[in-house]
This record gives sequence, structure tokens and C-alpha cells, in this order.
Amino acid sequence: MFKNYLKITLRNLRKHKMFSITNIAGLSIGVLCCLLILMYVTHEMSYENWNPNTDRLVRVNSDINFGGSEMHMAVVGAILGPDSKESLPEIEEFCRFRSYGSYFTRVDGSDDMNITIREVLTVDSSFF
Repeated sequence: MFKNYLKITLRNLRKHKMFSITNIAGLSIGVLCCLLILMYVTHEMSYENWNPNTDRLVRVNSDINFGGSEMHMAVVGAILGPDSKESLPEIEEFCRFRSYGSYFTRVDGSDDMNITIREVLTVDSSFF
């Protein structure tokens, strides 16, 4: 029975070549897009999995309304961490991140060898 189905399928594929190619190409593109979206979502959801206390992590966001324009950012002032810890007993610890861009620095012991360190990120000592 399976042999008969396979024979009929191959005959139809040969008889309707353009229709078959269009259907197979559409199906493969759809499956490829689905897999790429699945990989992207899995990657985005895995950022904090290294920390055993992932369920207790919180990121503070800012909603700013300035002159009629609204901005939503994942950035707050540096003083918010210490002040929030003092006033809210639920906060056990805080950590501040700061991106400084790049540094131009000299190699130790060399007066003529300079290097640029790109994408420097500083954090508080409570990061780990």
C-alpha cells in the first residue's frame, strides 16, 4: 500500500512540476522561518539562566514623559539602587551596569605600545 502511495506521489510530482516545486519551496521556507524564530526566542529567553536565582531578578525600567513625547527605557539613575535598598526591605541586593564605550590605554611596561579596548562594561561588586 505504501509502495502504491509513493508511486502516485512521484507521478503527480512529475506531471505538475511547477505546482510541486512551488509547494515544496513554500513549505521549506515556512519551516525554516519557524525554526529561526524558535532559535531566536530560545536565545532571548536564556540570558539569565546562568544565575540560580533567576526568579528573583528584576530589571528597573523608566517611563519618561517630557514635553509631550514619551520614552520607555531600561535605564535609571545610578542613585536609584542604593536609595531603593534603603527604603524597600524586599530588595536584598542591587547591581548597577555602566557602558563606557572604549578605552585607549598603554600596555604595562611599554612606552610605545598602545591599545584600544572596545565595549567596556563596568558593574558593581555584587554582580556575581
